[in-house]
Amino acid sequence: MSSRSALDAVDGEVALRTFADHRNAVHLQLTDVIMPKKNGRDIAGEIKKLKPSVKVLFMSGCTADIIRARSMLDAEVFFLSKPIIPDQLLVNVRQVLNA
Repeated sequence: MSSRSALDAVDGEVALRTFADHRNAVHLQLTDVIMPKKNGRDIAGEIKKLKPSVKVLFMSGCTADIIRARSMLDAEVFFLSKPIIPDQLLVNVRQVLNA
C-alpha cells in the first residue's frame, strides 16, 4: 500500500480490523460519526489506544451543532458536514494532518 492510499470499511468493526492490518501505514482516520456496529467516536478511541499519533476527521450528514448537542463529539474535534465539497475535504485533511 502506498503512502497515499485510502482504505475503506462498511462498518465500525471492519474499520477496526482494517486498521489493525494496516496500522503502520495509517496516519488519518476519516470517519462518519454514525456507523453500523460501532460509531465513529468509539472507533477513533480504540484506534488512538493502538496508535495515538493517528489524526481523526469526523463527518456527518447532521450539522455540528446537532452532533455536539447530542454529545456525540467533543467540541475540539475536527468535523465536516455532508455533503462535502472535494476541495474542502482536501483543505480539512491538510489542516488535521498539520495539527
